[in-house]
Amino acid sequence: MLHNRHWRVLFLDETYWLQPPVETDPERTLIALPSKNPLMQEPTLLEAPQ
Repeated sequence: MLHNRHWRVLFLDETYWLQPPVETDPERTLIALPSKNPLMQEPTLLEAPQ
């Protein structure tokens, strides 16, 4: 459905982006699509035990 309505999914700088069609956004502003995969997230730094 996204492609049929001329939306595009791009992979730039290790990030996925959604690009709307001109009819929706004349400037075609990219929308970040952060990954929900826990392996792709920044690791949480834990404090050392005391």
